[in-house]
Amino acid sequence: MTTTTLTKSTDLISDTPQPSIIPMSQKVAFGIGMLANQMFPAALGIFMVILVESLGMSPLMWGLIFFLPKLVDALTDPLMGYISDRTESRWGKRRPFVFIGAVIAGLSYIAMWQLYEDNGITYNFWYFLGWSVVFFLGMTIFSVPYVAMGYEMSDDYHERTRLMAVAQWIGQWAWVIAPWGWVVLYDPEWFASATEGARTVRFTVADGDGGISVNYDTMVTVSGVNDASVEGAIEGGALAYTEDDPATAVTSTITVSDVDD
Repeated sequence: MTTTTLTKSTDLISDTPQPSIIPMSQKVAFGIGMLANQMFPAALGIFMVILVESLGMSPLMWGLIFFLPKLVDALTDPLMGYISDRTESRWGKRRPFVFIGAVIAGLSYIAMWQLYEDNGITYNFWYFLGWSVVFFLGMTIFSVPYVAMGYEMSDDYHERTRLMAVAQWIGQWAWVIAPWGWVVLYDPEWFASATEGARTVRFTVADGDGGISVNYDTMVTVSGVNDASVEGAIEGGALAYTEDDPATAVTSTITVSDVDD
């Protein structure tokens, strides 16, 4: 009688493709990027009420500010995907764009909220619309390669699904957090006006061990170029001054001049 012994071949096991597992820490780190990807649009949609309620823009202007940047976004998204897919660099085809897009989106988001009632509705409309286009361009450069990178982090369908589930769960918290901006912006104990609140940037420093500094608020002001001179009321009489005039003495201690001349 012949006896056959079946043994497990280690060679067969090693030749079998194993699905790449993404550690939970990497899933969470990737999900934080999704939080940013969702937070900017969520906050933008919530804070848009400032344009109508505080700055007096018409519904038509409000609609154009929503529509035109999205139209540009629809055209640039496929283009960004094409560029990212064909990019070769020492940092990969996705990471450079994610970094550059994050910087552009973050800075332009701060810039486009530097709105003042005194500038007038028309100026504020074009100013906000222009920076909105730059902001959505930055978001395109960030988000298209970022999402594509997620699908390349594992060759296993189910692991990619788990990655996106974690990322979306973290990202959806943006829509829970953003509406609280209304409460903060329109609370007089926080800010004198909603537009002032939108112009304010808060800095918090963490040491990595759970320690967090006290909040530090600062106003970020973007100054216009070649704006008309603005003079306040001068006690005791009126002051006549035309832009591009040389410096003119008002009193022994006050002189008015065109700073961008």
